[in-house]
Amino acid sequence: MNRSVNFFIITCLFVLSISGVSQDLKNPFLSGANKTFTPMIVAHRGARAYSPENTMEAIQKAMDLGSHMAEIDVHISKDGIPVVVHDDDLLARSDVLTKFPNRESYWVYDFTVEELKTLDAGSWFMTEIDKAPQERRGHFALLSKAEEEKFISKKDRDHYQSGKVKIPTLREVLQLIKKKNFFLNIELKAIEQFYPKMADKVIAVVQEMKVGHLVVMSSFDHYQLFRCKELAPQIPTAILCVERIYDPASYCLKLVRADAYNPCISRGRDTLGFGSIRYRETGQLVLEPVQGVLQAGMGVNVWTENDPERMLILMKAGITGVITDYPNRGLEVLSQLKNEKKAAGQ
Repeated sequence: MNRSVNFFIITCLFVLSISGVSQDLKNPFLSGANKTFTPMIVAHRGARAYSPENTMEAIQKAMDLGSHMAEIDVHISKDGIPVVVHDDDLLARSDVLTKFPNRESYWVYDFTVEELKTLDAGSWFMTEIDKAPQERRGHFALLSKAEEEKFISKKDRDHYQSGKVKIPTLREVLQLIKKKNFFLNIELKAIEQFYPKMADKVIAVVQEMKVGHLVVMSSFDHYQLFRCKELAPQIPTAILCVERIYDPASYCLKLVRADAYNPCISRGRDTLGFGSIRYRETGQLVLEPVQGVLQAGMGVNVWTENDPERMLILMKAGITGVITDYPNRGLEVLSQLKNEKKAAGQ
């Protein structure tokens, strides 16, 4: 090998090293990979019990609490930019009616990023928090006084209602997790809008930011997940399901090429059987559908669980991830489980 060839190879390696290319960094959530956290605690829409959901503030709060991963939702703006927001429209989690009172519709897709950035995405949160406990809705009704005082500071309150909390772009969120080396679950909210080339646009940003080793793609639209695998097979995907799937291991591996199965366990849509006859009579969950998934080296990440007692049962059953609005509770349960195993000499 002559000197010029040697120089060329060394130059290429140097360019790759300074460019931040992460192809050699294997994502730990790929099927069969050694999971970094088992079980892991995933902050649903960021730590949304303590911060306005799907904001930079919520993701930072998830990090501050010690979560292993945050989950966010992505839509596409009018100018084709992936943005982080849960609902198809902007009515419930912003002041869009005040800022844009005469619009015919308020779908995310009707607004450019520039317009979205004018919205206040935080004050609604304080409206909920400031309600009397018996008047709070959804997951806010579960917030204890001790948790509120511990995790929502006076500084937080002032900031959340200042008008400075904004809807972030996916790129902004990826910049944050890259800086912190923090894991992120990106849910593609394709149904019912079916944004053109949604998977392509999201994967393009992930690859441009070189964070494929830090993210997991999930969706109820499994066509989107298949497309993600076509574009970037090295990035793990997770199928979201409300209903039970027959033989989810085969479905994930053979049809969708997914790396994880994320079933719903929320009350009224519980697919693992907390409300079942079996559980009431024997204390056993209906785990048969997920056992094959676990045996195949794939993750099983349940959503959305906020009850510590149920979290402990799920962790003892081998579930690899708990997606929760209250990551502090999940981390406390995980610590309890580790202490029990240590005491038992495991």
